[in-house]
Amino acid sequence: YKNAAVTDANQWEYDVDATFTTKVNDMVTSTVGFQADNDISVDNTETTDTNAKGTAGVSLTKAYFTIKTSAATAMVGKQKIGTPFYDDERADGLVALVPAGPVTLAAAHFTGANSGALGAEDINAVALLGKFGPASVAAWYIDANVANAYSVNVKAKVGPASVEFNHAAAELDAAGSKSETLTKLVASVKAGPATVVAAYAMTNDKDGSTARAHGVDMTGDHDAKANFAGKVIHLDDLDDAKAWLIGGSMKVAGATVGAHYISATSDKTTGSNTDATELAVTAKYSMSKNFSVNAYMAKYDAENATTGAT
Repeated sequence: YKNAAVTDANQWEYDVDATFTTKVNDMVTSTVGFQADNDISVDNTETTDTNAKGTAGVSLTKAYFTIKTSAATAMVGKQKIGTPFYDDERADGLVALVPAGPVTLAAAHFTGANSGALGAEDINAVALLGKFGPASVAAWYIDANVANAYSVNVKAKVGPASVEFNHAAAELDAAGSKSETLTKLVASVKAGPATVVAAYAMTNDKDGSTARAHGVDMTGDHDAKANFAGKVIHLDDLDDAKAWLIGGSMKVAGATVGAHYISATSDKTTGSNTDATELAVTAKYSMSKNFSVNAYMAKYDAENATTGAT
């Protein structure tokens, strides 16, 4: 990677995940997962690999039982925090899913989550999940040690068109904290081998000079479903921001190629305005059903509208 006024560097990342599932009996299944994750950086000026002789440690990332009955399903143990505010974060906990007619009631309690914007915390969550005709609805509420958050998601598919609306808000428990929100609308149309997508998103103005403190994304990698993120632009980081996206993808000779363009503005980021754009091209080639190669290139430009710096 290359950054202004910073020494050029090469960076390699290895991330290996393995999951094993075993049937215990007709009601119980066990799941165990392991992960090895390691970054290697090379400084071009010194040609020194700072991690060349190191090895990636292996971590236990999943260890839980799934119990299914006619009345409910429960997962007990170390597992993903499956809410819109988290992505790949894990914690120890209990998750219960209870079907009730057209909806499913979900409840969860996690202990000792230690990642993301809000740090170590216990998490309680409840959700209402349902499908009504062509629309799917999911409403989530979580109460963490230092914050609470909610999310409402509606998806609908009619013929070749799909529409998704999501509104999320998070607020710290500390006195004087203000709620930070992110709202997005995504629409796509599929026509033969091609798919066209358009999206709009915005964050709120906290009515103060302080910049956005935490947003609605409680992960460390900007990948929570509640966020609006490109390859470089992460709207949840920007106060009083607006962004739109247009893109598309197409299958060509066994490969899927695509591109998107994002334009984002922020009217208040610690007292200054920011305009940014991102153009990204992606490609995915499936060599077989269970093996594919992915690549992307992104160009990002940002300008401080107050000072003119780019």
